[in-house]
Order: sequence, then structure tokens, then C-alpha cells
Amino acid sequence: MLVNPNKAMLSKSEVSDDIKSIEVFLAGFFSVKLSIMVNGVVVLQDKLSLLDRFAKTFFSKK
Repeated sequence: MLVNPNKAMLSKSEVSDDIKSIEVFLAGFFSVKLSIMVNGVVVLQDKLSLLDRFAKTFFSKK
């Protein structure tokens, strides 16, 4: 499965008064890596391997 790591795979806005947005990003060459942003702040981010970071450069930003 090829996914663009610069585009949110899942997103939800206006969740509550405190949470304005939640975005989930996927990346990874051999295994799926996850990144979760709440209100524009990264709250969870799996570490990308060297190969994952290299492959990420081939995708356009948003």
C-alpha cells in the first residue's frame, strides 16, 4: 500500500471545545508508522527508519 505521508489519512475537526482537530498520518516503507496530531501538535509519532525518511522525500507536500 502506498500512502502519501504528507496528507492526513484520517482527520476530524470540531471534536469538542478543547479539541479543534485530530489528524492521523501514515508512513513507512516496510512497516506502517503512525503520527497523530491534535490541534496541530504532534502527540504520538513513530520513529522513521533511514529508508522511510528517504522514501518520504518522493511525496509532495499537501
